[in-house]
Amino acid sequence: MLCNARSFREKRFFGSVCGEIFVRFHHLLGRLLCCFKICLKETSLSATSPSLIFTKNPARYYSSIDQAYSMLRVGHRGARAYAPENTLASFKRALEIGVDAVELDVRKTKDNQIVVIHDADVKRTTDGEGLVSELTLAQVKSFSAEDGEKIPTLQEALDFLDKKVKVLVELKEAGVEEQVLSIVHRKGLEKNVVIISFLEEALKKVRELNKNIETGLIYAKYSNPVKVALELKANYLIALYRFTHTATVQKAHENGLKIIVWTINTAEEAQECAKKGVDGIASDKPDILAGVSA
Repeated sequence: MLCNARSFREKRFFGSVCGEIFVRFHHLLGRLLCCFKICLKETSLSATSPSLIFTKNPARYYSSIDQAYSMLRVGHRGARAYAPENTLASFKRALEIGVDAVELDVRKTKDNQIVVIHDADVKRTTDGEGLVSELTLAQVKSFSAEDGEKIPTLQEALDFLDKKVKVLVELKEAGVEEQVLSIVHRKGLEKNVVIISFLEEALKKVRELNKNIETGLIYAKYSNPVKVALELKANYLIALYRFTHTATVQKAHENGLKIIVWTINTAEEAQECAKKGVDGIASDKPDILAGVSA
């Protein structure tokens, strides 16, 4: 009887290990297929324009494959569990933790200045009241968040973050696309910034204005998010983690898209998502991502 129980445990353990190996191999294969498609696409471009053969960086193919083994650790609104969200203090804390990217939100003031704030109203995050769209920059700056922190402008946020990490700039409203792109361009950060939004019209406008900057579609529920992202010529899917399944991740990778999930605040859930093969995880507590691996 003891022997049979031991045999059963060994078989169950062996089956579990084999299952884990299969899942990880499945994810790796999907990512390598994605990299292969990139190579084929660029090879095709080179064939139609021979000069491209000499201007393309061969290391890109290797870096694409390297990226398949890494995962972006994204500080959601900085490190909002430890410092006032969307403030320089929060971004500083995220950098200290060691994130690879910082996500922030932008809106426009009454006098057409781009400021970093999530809500349409300043009430939740500051000691002031009023809609951002009905307040001037001076009025917004007169309010204080927790610990005396001030709402930064996008310019101030990018001055601080610079090229230290990737920056995901979420457009909370349409009509700010040109100004945001202009600020990013003046800083020379087009290759370091990803413009993301729930708003399809905003992402469409960004792509019309700039063919090269990376963009990402944020979504909670879509029947076919990959199709929508491809139609918008986006580079990323930014998905609510509860609705992110292995099949969606694989389909995204097969179509050359990367997928970042939001917002995960426990190490267990982070590891579970990593096993699905996601390319990044956004967290209010980015320190929990230190030991997570795909």
